Amino acid sequence: MLEWPRYSVYKTPEYLELRKKIRNPGPGRPKAWAYPWCILNGQLHEHLFSLDFGCGSKSNFTYYISEITKSMTIGADLSRLQEDSGSVRFVQNRIDRLEFPDDFFDRIFSISVLEHVPLNKRAEVLTEIFRVLRPGGLAVFTIDWIFGMNDRLLEQLIASRDLGRIGSNIFGNYDFSRLISDYEHLISPLLPINEKYLPGSAAFDEERILADEDMLVSESDNVTDVELFKYTTVGLILKKQGKADCVRTL
Repeated sequence: MLEWPRYSVYKTPEYLELRKKIRNPGPGRPKAWAYPWCILNGQLHEHLFSLDFGCGSKSNFTYYISEITKSMTIGADLSRLQEDSGSVRFVQNRIDRLEFPDDFFDRIFSISVLEHVPLNKRAEVLTEIFRVLRPGGLAVFTIDWIFGMNDRLLEQLIASRDLGRIGSNIFGNYDFSRLISDYEHLISPLLPINEKYLPGSAAFDEERILADEDMLVSESDNVTDVELFKYTTVGLILKKQGKADCVRTL
């Protein structure tokens, strides 16, 4: 399943209700779309173990997952940024080595994190995410997409420590087609993907997407040394192949 955000969806009652309940860490509309999208499409229910990978410090998203699942929910980041509460735990963890057993989580969420991972670490990070995901479990990603990416802009994005509402140090857009094909022995899209919307496929047309007036697109903050650019957030859900063992220990 791959989805680009739309204004018509962003303004629906169910999204508006979730946007009130889940604190958005920044003013950007794509992230305000991302949190409800993950909840509504992540097939959450009770008794699921969940990981919020790169949870940050400014959103209550990790707690909200736990309210639905009524089970262990872990927020992991480079620093331990929030307080444990009930079934919610926060841990400090390297991005390329998760301190959890194989096949542990039923759901792994990662909201606007992977684009901040350096190119030479991306394979390690994704391998770790898929390692700790249970067979049959879902990896629910949103990944920021920069329109009009070129070498000059990429150099500025990599060097910048302050990109305003979308954080810092973006290391380039993802080739979503390759991401899926590189791990096709482990995962598959939750739903079929139209290749016209799949970055990296021969049919993908960024200009057509940007020209769609219903597409939820924001403009970057006016940050020193980084030219203005347009961006959005793409949602991707992948399912791990196989059948989970019914036994799991904490």
